Amino acid sequence: MNRRLLLSLFVFGLLLAAVLPTSTAVESEKGGIFPTEKESTVKLNVTLEHDGLDDQEDLPTLSVNKTYTLRVDIGVVELGKDAEDIHDIAILTEITRTNILGSKTYYHSGIYTDKDTKLLAGESTTIFVNIMPSGTGERITDAELTVTVSVKEAVSLNTDPTTEFTPFKYGIVLNPKEEKNIITSFDDGDTIKRSVVSFADKESQINFTLVVGVDQENNETGKPDISTYKTYSLYFYLEVLKLGPDADDVHDVDITIFLEDESLKDYFPGSDTKKYFAMNLATDQSMGEGDSIELYSVFYVSSNSNDTFVKFRTTVKVTEAVSLLPDPTSTIADFSIEMKLNPDSSSNMSNAPLSFAPVLLAVLALPVILRRRKRQS
Repeated sequence: MNRRLLLSLFVFGLLLAAVLPTSTAVESEKGGIFPTEKESTVKLNVTLEHDGLDDQEDLPTLSVNKTYTLRVDIGVVELGKDAEDIHDIAILTEITRTNILGSKTYYHSGIYTDKDTKLLAGESTTIFVNIMPSGTGERITDAELTVTVSVKEAVSLNTDPTTEFTPFKYGIVLNPKEEKNIITSFDDGDTIKRSVVSFADKESQINFTLVVGVDQENNETGKPDISTYKTYSLYFYLEVLKLGPDADDVHDVDITIFLEDESLKDYFPGSDTKKYFAMNLATDQSMGEGDSIELYSVFYVSSNSNDTFVKFRTTVKVTEAVSLLPDPTSTIADFSIEMKLNPDSSSNMSNAPLSFAPVLLAVLALPVILRRRKRQS
């Protein structure tokens, strides 16, 4: 090969590198081989896209309100003697941490289901799942991403058994630099508002208001429509209208949201988690009479489900400070809004490869902003 040809190839390589897009994402892989209920053998590989390893914790890092791709490779090594195929694949992703009270705080929950693929021995499939953490943007060093996979086996003259595999777990750091991805617009075609005034345990009177973005109010069902892979706005307002006679303040406001679907129990019988979306927003700010807070966040459904009714459930708890006694915690709001998820299946992108989603959606990121307002006398 002469020098001119070598030089031409070298220059071509430089030009190609200049025009091709580069990715700053990093990937971490986990894998294993698992037995099923009917003694089939399934091979799983899970690859998580992230922003790189944290300098201090040496763990994968993710940011709030930014999408990441999880690749799941599923292959059938061998079918059990009574199994005809592997089908009804489902993948549950959750980002949580355990708080000081021993309960879970959710930053993400998403579910992907594949009802069409049927795998025989030697066959495999690849599924791309998107993940978007939610939260306030603070640095969280003890969060954990769990990936649970379930499959069914076709058997003759009997109910197809479901096997839920031991989750793959990633210790992750959320928001290593406490950066917030800001967006200025949402896919709100309409908004739903709910407001309630309640009395806490010590007779403090509190107003809570929720506003959530949706596609539209459906004339046929009378329920709002929402879609997957869209960013909707979430707004919360809480005001202490009056303190109870024994209450010194109201603090530890905890807002929990679940987008639930009871039919998902069929896919994950060993888990009580059946949520397309889950998040917690909390503040320990002390509030006196007339004080209020505003919280802003993003509502984003990570699922490929179509034409199904889901419940958007909101629960709000507060704690009152009292003298010489344990501070009581009260539930001041607990209500559900029934919605229709992807009534028009053409709006769903689940069958498209999601490897490009982080590039397309990164500009849509939204910070959670905490505000405190004092009522003017």
